[in-house]
Amino acid sequence: MLYVNPLDMAMHRYADPNERVQQREEVALQEFERLFLYQLLSEMRRTVPNAGLFPETPQRRFMNEMLDDAMAGAMAASGQFGIAKQITRQINHTDSEEKPGAPSLKPRPVSADMYKDAAQRVTVKEYQI
Repeated sequence: MLYVNPLDMAMHRYADPNERVQQREEVALQEFERLFLYQLLSEMRRTVPNAGLFPETPQRRFMNEMLDDAMAGAMAASGQFGIAKQITRQINHTDSEEKPGAPSLKPRPVSADMYKDAAQRVTVKEYQI
């Protein structure tokens, strides 16, 4: 399932170390997106009933796995799902693509006053039996 060429890594031996790290992160995130999409497609295929013209055989299962893998690879390479981009933004804490009104990726600082306010808003109602 992992499509990393070991000979390709030897070519980047003389490149800038920071650039190599960034390239390796991009490859790893694209492979993660591919794995996620492969699992998504295979689980979607399991929901379809298997009553039809062709019986379920080991060869057919193998062919379906290869088809799911190829489709997941093409979908991950296109970047249309944006899973790798989103993880990259969260890792680097960059909000360059953030739109006005969209939720921020940066966590809000938590203060003790927030807990006091929440505790004051909670009221206990007494019920008489």
